[in-house]
Amino acid sequence: MKCLGLNFSLDAAAAIVVDGRVVAAACQERFDRVKHSAAYPQDAIWACLHEAGLSIRDLDQVAVSWNPAHHLAVPNRLRETIYRDHREYLETIPARLIDAGGLRPEGATRLSIPGDDGSLDVVFYDHHLCHAAGAYAMSGFEEAAFLTADGYGETRSTTWGTGDRGGLQTFGSVDFPHSLGAVYAAVTSFLGFRANNGEGKVMALAGLGDPATYRTQFDEILRETADGFEVDLSYFAYFLRSKTRYSDRFVRTFGPPRVRDGQLCAEHLDLAAALQAATERVLLHLARLAHEKTGMSRLCLAGGLALNAVAMGVLEHDGPFDEIFVLPPAHDGGGPLGAALLAHRDGGGSWPRLERYDDRLGPGYESDEIGNILADYGIRHHKLADVSDVAADLLARGKILGWMQRRMEYGPRALGGRSILADPRKKAMKDTLNAKVKYREAFRPFAPIVRETRMAEYFADARPSPYMNKVYQATDACLEKAPAVVHDDGSVRVQSVSAEDDDRLDATLAAFEARTGVPMLVNTSLNKRGQPICATLEDALACLFTSGLDALVVEDYLIEK
Repeated sequence: MKCLGLNFSLDAAAAIVVDGRVVAAACQERFDRVKHSAAYPQDAIWACLHEAGLSIRDLDQVAVSWNPAHHLAVPNRLRETIYRDHREYLETIPARLIDAGGLRPEGATRLSIPGDDGSLDVVFYDHHLCHAAGAYAMSGFEEAAFLTADGYGETRSTTWGTGDRGGLQTFGSVDFPHSLGAVYAAVTSFLGFRANNGEGKVMALAGLGDPATYRTQFDEILRETADGFEVDLSYFAYFLRSKTRYSDRFVRTFGPPRVRDGQLCAEHLDLAAALQAATERVLLHLARLAHEKTGMSRLCLAGGLALNAVAMGVLEHDGPFDEIFVLPPAHDGGGPLGAALLAHRDGGGSWPRLERYDDRLGPGYESDEIGNILADYGIRHHKLADVSDVAADLLARGKILGWMQRRMEYGPRALGGRSILADPRKKAMKDTLNAKVKYREAFRPFAPIVRETRMAEYFADARPSPYMNKVYQATDACLEKAPAVVHDDGSVRVQSVSAEDDDRLDATLAAFEARTGVPMLVNTSLNKRGQPICATLEDALACLFTSGLDALVVEDYLIEK
């Protein structure tokens, strides 16, 4: 069975599952170059079809990671606002994917679409069910609890339950407008960043502030309950027709909002820290509820809140579960993965069996194809016999490399497919990368990529972390030998790598260690501020020639300025 999963809203994306195997997935932003693109994911669809070797006619089913029937069942006072936000989602399904009668979301969750050689079945799944399906199915666990949390999906902002070979079962939920994701987005906006885009910046700011300053206020704003949590809505306006996501009461309590690119004051840092601490507190409470209700020893997480790597580290360290798995495409762009997997199961298939999820599901290049493109553009290049040795030598000499290998990552974190690599031994490298390569705010930290076998020496209580989605504390050895990857509060968002994960990257780390004694590198995404991760060779070349990158390594090819 061949299933195409789609998300039409923020972080529009596509994924293809063939007979239970995830063969391709990508977000539309990588192709139209609009960060968090909400456009119809035409380019992502074609990229996935190309990787899978399929055409539209080969598909058995299209699965959408939002259920319009449940979406329009929202209580009247919220329905108009939510429908307005997702009108494009409901109206931009192209004509070839709807029947002559059009989409009737008030009743059906399934419609049949005439194709050139038959009919194509389109099924709509609940948003949080898609998050849960992707997290459980990709975890490799036989059975596990799941927890999903984001802004909202249809009527819910949070769900928890269980997954096993028999399916998914939801045990509890929290309805919008009580929403951790919506609160985090509102404070992000108040702090002068774009909601649904700048939350990672707020997470970084939190490491510089004191959560105690506003702890009392956030104890009131976010309250734990016996069956979840609730938000004091008097502080917010995100569920109303309002130009701002926060209310006048929020402004009276915390002062005037920061203007975009305005000066950051101690109050801003403390507000970010209090928000982060309250978010961690509520997520821990939800994890304990899920553990109590399910009795499971393992937990799978997805939804936008699962991208909060600091909170994920807290859940792993302080939570009740023995093991957690955080789906790398935890955002809405990962919804098509869960939708396609659910369609496959409903069509008579079973969940896939994985030893370890590999997020590199996007397009890639053959070596000869790269050489031909570089020759066509007249770009001087060298084909390398030993990529890892040459790259390690350049890095040890302080060069900053673009690193484009194998297929593109599906999720929002560069994991060695579309990365920038640099020497972590001097703290000044952080400032150089922010100012001359990424062109972003000076306070933002960088992550390390480290050989999995050497993690314990550099990170306290660390476990294998191949997806860069958990934060640990740096040891004295890390502070001394790799200060460029340590945030001001001593935290580090770690990516571990083994030869089984990526033999070339592991060999590069080994070669760098042989030269420097340090088994890690700075790893950040191959892009500049405000741009999506590079998808194509042309994107990567543009990044090379318009930034402070010194060279670009694409498969076996080296391009130096």
